[in-house]
Amino acid sequence: MTVSAGGYPPTMDTAQLIQSIRDGDYPAVATAVALPPGHRALTVTAGVVWWRYGAGWDQGEHIEATTTSHEVIMRSWTQVLSWGWHAIDAAQLLEDDLLLCQGRSTTGETSFMLRAEAAQLIFCLWAAHRNPTHPQVPALLEALSSDPSSPISR
Repeated sequence: MTVSAGGYPPTMDTAQLIQSIRDGDYPAVATAVALPPGHRALTVTAGVVWWRYGAGWDQGEHIEATTTSHEVIMRSWTQVLSWGWHAIDAAQLLEDDLLLCQGRSTTGETSFMLRAEAAQLIFCLWAAHRNPTHPQVPALLEALSSDPSSPISR
């Protein structure tokens, strides 16, 4: 199990996590699963993430995506990956619930696709921090203002 590939929370493998629990080292355990100070959780939603490895995409993994003011955190059965907006260099909504991202991890450049109900929100938060003039932003804002029941307003 890897507990981080995006820099926060600190990297902690399964053995370290179990040892921290046994030792009663709650601060180490808490940093493995908690939000950083100053970050506010906005949504928690189920989703599926696909990672690009070399020339192909993996089979996809069911995750829980937590969107905060500073990042998207993806938790699966095997890992917790924190992607700060600073680490995502490019993003594009392919569908209302499908987001393609390209960025940098601790292991190098990578791409991932995330299918989640909060894809539009994740995209808008990323764009607000990294690319406010992204060509998809005006249409999303227009949809929100004309239809308050739009998925982006949930």
